[in-house]
Amino acid sequence: MRKLLVGVYTVGLAATVLCGQPPAAAQAAGQGKASENYHAYCQVCHGDEGKGDGPDGVHLNPKPRNFADCAEMARHGDDEIIKVITLGGDSVGMSENMPAWGGTLSGQEIRDLLKLIRSFCKKD
Repeated sequence: MRKLLVGVYTVGLAATVLCGQPPAAAQAAGQGKASENYHAYCQVCHGDEGKGDGPDGVHLNPKPRNFADCAEMARHGDDEIIKVITLGGDSVGMSENMPAWGGTLSGQEIRDLLKLIRSFCKKD
């Protein structure tokens, strides 16, 4: 058992050294990058708080999705939202105004962005 624990510790330590960050720091870095990506690609339509009220979004018809609307967001699964971000709104019968970001963002960046988008819904 001791050899197994030493092996697990060694693998974990090696992963930390090779990757340069422990898992918690890597997760925090992903959240920071998601915030950067949100502000670069999403905020202009969806707004600072994800309410669909960004400066360009007010001119769109239909209006951009309000990520803070918990009831509406509950109707859309993670896979659907990932597909919308990756392939654009028209890929799932939503607005063609929603561009495809799959050629710009990596799969991990899109998954991190999904987590950020989900965080706009704050249930009391």
